[in-house]
Amino acid sequence: MQGINAETLTGKGGMMYNNGMLLVCDDQNFGVSKRLKELVCLKLEVNKYMNLAARTTSFSHPKDFKQLQAYSNCVFQVEKEMDGELWLGEYLKPVVLKKLNEGDYRLDQVYIKKKRFSSSHNTVPYWPWNKDTYNHSRLFVICQVIENVNKLFDGMLTVDFSDHQVLDYFESHPKENVEKLLKEYFQGKTILVEDPFGTDDSKKQVDQFKASVLATMGNVVSVVKRGGKVDMLLKLCEELGDETHYSQSVKRMYESGIAFQHMIHHGGGKEDDVLEAKAKRILMELLVKDSIVKGCMPSEMAAIAGNWKFWLFKQKKEVVYGASLKFCEGKAMAFEPYGFDDGLGEDYDTFVASIMGLSALLKMKGNHDYHVMEKEGNAYLIIDTEEIPILDAKQIDDTYGKIIERSDPECDSFNMFKRKGSGTNHKFLRGLMGFHLWKEEGLDGEGSESYSYISGYNSDNFKTGATFKIGKVPRVRRIIILKKEHQERVWEDIQELKNMLTVGLGQWDELMTYPFPFKFLQEYLDNQSEMTFSKHWSEM
Repeated sequence: MQGINAETLTGKGGMMYNNGMLLVCDDQNFGVSKRLKELVCLKLEVNKYMNLAARTTSFSHPKDFKQLQAYSNCVFQVEKEMDGELWLGEYLKPVVLKKLNEGDYRLDQVYIKKKRFSSSHNTVPYWPWNKDTYNHSRLFVICQVIENVNKLFDGMLTVDFSDHQVLDYFESHPKENVEKLLKEYFQGKTILVEDPFGTDDSKKQVDQFKASVLATMGNVVSVVKRGGKVDMLLKLCEELGDETHYSQSVKRMYESGIAFQHMIHHGGGKEDDVLEAKAKRILMELLVKDSIVKGCMPSEMAAIAGNWKFWLFKQKKEVVYGASLKFCEGKAMAFEPYGFDDGLGEDYDTFVASIMGLSALLKMKGNHDYHVMEKEGNAYLIIDTEEIPILDAKQIDDTYGKIIERSDPECDSFNMFKRKGSGTNHKFLRGLMGFHLWKEEGLDGEGSESYSYISGYNSDNFKTGATFKIGKVPRVRRIIILKKEHQERVWEDIQELKNMLTVGLGQWDELMTYPFPFKFLQEYLDNQSEMTFSKHWSEM
């Protein structure tokens, strides 16, 4: 494993500085397949919320000289082999290529900060659940960095993990409610599947989708390959990097008034299998899109959202792009876009002060998604602080060894890690399972003026075993109180927010990360971004 210092940046007046970010690469590429030909690094930095964050960052060889030019300010060059007492490998040197001539650099000897395949999702595993590969994980790197920082700066500063008193904990199983909701919503509807490829592999993919929908929904909904009057469209397309069959789809959806969903076709193989879980995911997406097209959502969902108003926005160069959502006349949805009419954005201060009726805050500035919800004088901002639960790796490793060696009758199988009895699951995997809520500091360090929560996994869905590894872990979301005209109602508001996580439009049979109305806002903004900028909302 190797640390790469961050690239040097230039500040005002030409002053050079290092931004303190640390990139860590690994001789096993953190377990990511060599087939992808991507270099996977762990990027560690102290973020603006003063949390030590560790995120996956991917690099690849440029495909041509033009692409190398486009990324010339952030390039890593492969250098000669080096070795030490316990390690051996090549090192990477950050370079800034100001003047480039074609042929100056071998493309297979440089890396740029770009994924080779947009559809692949590299993740440095949080913990591989295996003592032999533990030191190729996020948990190991974070613990090593903290240990070394504390050793180097002994007497000056201390970096440590924090613990909190949990105010609320529960697990939710929304599967049955979601299945019931889907069957009611799609009753009597027809989905047309368009296959522009027309190959044996694409036809097989369409047939698999039909079979999985039938197995999931019964005869509630019809899936057809051709027909006159249809309610929704599902279209096969290539990976989004090409976008030939993907283009104009949003425009078509708006003009035809029909919900439109894509299903990626990879050209055959396991990636094109449409199992029941994937079919359910597609139906959930179609439900959201059809609700937006129709202007109303299922009444049982609208009832949970109540009298709340929701904003989702991001700020770029002092202007805002975003939208708001409120409910009127029961289940009717009213969306209001901001910044898309002329494509120039909405002035940030005007948007926050005049439109949202709030004070301008630095914590709501930056190219991130900001989730705000307001009800009768109380307003809350939900942000991703990038905090993650830190497990006691030594305790788990010791127990893991006892299971393998059968040296302790109480440590009989891997399932003990998720058992609820005597709080066993919290002992080993606290933070990873169930909903946790606790009090936090406010915006400016005021004590107990905010709440934080983790939407963890259901312990019943947490499968452990010899080949199991923890890839991703739920991150902490902070609920910051922006306005409280009714202090006595804050706890009740937090409980309503919590209930909106149980609707189940996220990962199957799990809690959602954000209250479900933001899922509708995100989809609406995806459409607005496509229509105005030909980009996804996430790319804005």
